[in-house]
Amino acid sequence: MKKREHKPTAKRRDSGRPQPERVQDVGRGESRERSFRWKVAAIFAIAFAVRLAHVWHIRSSPFFDTLLGDARGYDAWAQQIAGGDWIGQGVFYQAPLYGSP
Repeated sequence: MKKREHKPTAKRRDSGRPQPERVQDVGRGESRERSFRWKVAAIFAIAFAVRLAHVWHIRSSPFFDTLLGDARGYDAWAQQIAGGDWIGQGVFYQAPLYGSP
């Protein structure tokens, strides 16, 4: 009897077993995530600095301490809560989507 020689005709397909990840791909993904986090942190820091500079600049304005509109009511409400009146005296009602046009 002759021995049969095995000649592969096509490449084998994935056997369904998990394949090991390439180290290069994992490192690149972590680098992108780290870069994204730094960008988000930088945007947050810049936005915070701009707001802080604006408040610092307008602190000498005569309207800086003036409560306008609903701010007076919210301030009074906060003063009551800070004073220990957590529950309040009456029924609280504020329309849904209050303040939207």
